[in-house]
Amino acid sequence: MNLFDRPVQLLMHDDGRHWTVLQELHYLTAAGEMIVIPAGYVTDFATIPRFLWWLLPPTGRYEYAALVHDRLYGMHNRQRLECDRLFLAAMKASGVVFWQRWAIYWGVRAGGWAFWGH
Repeated sequence: MNLFDRPVQLLMHDDGRHWTVLQELHYLTAAGEMIVIPAGYVTDFATIPRFLWWLLPPTGRYEYAALVHDRLYGMHNRQRLECDRLFLAAMKASGVVFWQRWAIYWGVRAGGWAFWGH
């Protein structure tokens, strides 16, 4: 299932870890809410510790759900738990397999507090 209203256009930074969104995107949640990711927004996709990249790299089927999650964390207009649950739903809508989405979700629940204030 396509999460966005158009293909995601990105520019990779020289560090090879961050990406800039080149054109505004709209993500429609299952509840019918539109989340806007503005042009110029910078993401690292899934913020997974490097020692786990062999199992869950920063990009994969879950990368666009991670983009939405990054944006939600940065907006601070809802509770962290709600952001994480929207991330889980977006991963499911993206076709992320059960074990991956739950491993990433529980990783975010355990460590996301460190990024919540940024």
